[in-house]
Amino acid sequence: MNPALTHRRHLSDSPWLWSGVLMLVMLLVKGISGYDGLYGQDPYAYYNYARAIQAYWQDGTPPGAFVWPRIYPLLGALWMWGDPGPWMQFLSMAGSCLMLGMTINLLRMAQPQSRYAAPAAFLFIGLAPFLLRNSLSILSDTPALGLMTWALWQGERYLQGQRPRHLLCAGLLTGLAIWTRYPVALLMALPCLLWMIHAARQRQLLPLLLFIPVMLLASIPHF
Repeated sequence: MNPALTHRRHLSDSPWLWSGVLMLVMLLVKGISGYDGLYGQDPYAYYNYARAIQAYWQDGTPPGAFVWPRIYPLLGALWMWGDPGPWMQFLSMAGSCLMLGMTINLLRMAQPQSRYAAPAAFLFIGLAPFLLRNSLSILSDTPALGLMTWALWQGERYLQGQRPRHLLCAGLLTGLAIWTRYPVALLMALPCLLWMIHAARQRQLLPLLLFIPVMLLASIPHF
């Protein structure tokens, strides 16, 4: 095969390339529409709690109770140079890009010879109207999905390579995804069970014993 053609094919399959294109598309849509990500009750709840966390750091005022996971508003509150809204909107867009990149990685592992995995993922996942709308909103959906697909990719790497660090990375990312959006726990229950069964069959007892504690590390910001 012509090396130049091979290089172009590998470049066209790059998850970072397509994730970058998706980010440019979202920034273009945001710039044209002027949408600030605040539409509906949920975005305002995340935004206001991020502001409450900032107030707590500045003057000690307790942020109060919050019924949803706190990782997303906590990350939003890290923007201490003014309004956290644009930063939280960027986090949602970054989560969508991460989800697309990890999906492409998973497809490449499943079908390494496919030439259309990356463009198909971009068209049917990256530009899916529902996901695109949530990517531009101040919501935890796409950050949670990005972390979840990253965990699935690490889990698949563990199944193929038997390296314990991939199992522990999958556990940590799963925990972060769950504590970003609770319903992820239902989606990840079966993959986590499969990874643990595989670790037991391979007699990798230390990674197996550490899997749950590493996953629970992600719950620390919630408390």
